[in-house]
Amino acid sequence: MMATAIILAGGLSKRMQVDKAFLRLGGKSILETQIEALRGLFPEIIIIGSEEKLERLSVYEERGVKIFCDIVKGAGPMGGILTGLTYSSAKENFVLACDMPFVNEGVIRFILRSLSGYQVAVPVTPWGLEPLYAAYDKGCVAQIRKTLEAKRHKVTDLYAHTSVNYIPWEDLKAIDPQGKFICNINYLDDLAKLSTMWCSSCEEKSGSFKGLFLLKMRRIRGKVGDRDRKGNQSG
Repeated sequence: MMATAIILAGGLSKRMQVDKAFLRLGGKSILETQIEALRGLFPEIIIIGSEEKLERLSVYEERGVKIFCDIVKGAGPMGGILTGLTYSSAKENFVLACDMPFVNEGVIRFILRSLSGYQVAVPVTPWGLEPLYAAYDKGCVAQIRKTLEAKRHKVTDLYAHTSVNYIPWEDLKAIDPQGKFICNINYLDDLAKLSTMWCSSCEEKSGSFKGLFLLKMRRIRGKVGDRDRKGNQSG
């Protein structure tokens, strides 16, 4: 696959009070799990982090991963996407948040195929858009800069000025029936539930996953279902 994977590891993790970039699940860091899964799909993997994280993230350079510091400080996920696209050597790019451990090869391939003819391909879930498990054309760089210069930091603010393929949830559920790929960690109890799910013997127990989904629904009910939230943080 001639595309680049970009992992965003620069979030402030305000809700968890711990750095999500270094959370561990199943005996290894989520970042390490993501890298292992993405390596078979992408010839180039990039991690974007804040300056204070670079030393800890540099351990992954030994595995051929490229590490870059945010070009624009304090710009949240949009700034991370800008940095990743700027340094990427590929036209097509898959962007993933560092707190999403379920890397689904089939879903990723489908999202990247859906980018053809568009500048962005983003999943539409029952909880809103998922801009941090989405595909972006490198040509978005100029518009991202304009959007940030206008002090608009939400990733979805970019969509009004780009061609976007909104991928129906039903298409993605055909690949991942439980929709596990969108699971992310915002609170410590999310991590506890995911730890239970992670065991292969537990993955078939949809009850645990359903519980996590219901938890997610309760937390965002009445809010805009936008994974990128206020834009000045990615966690």
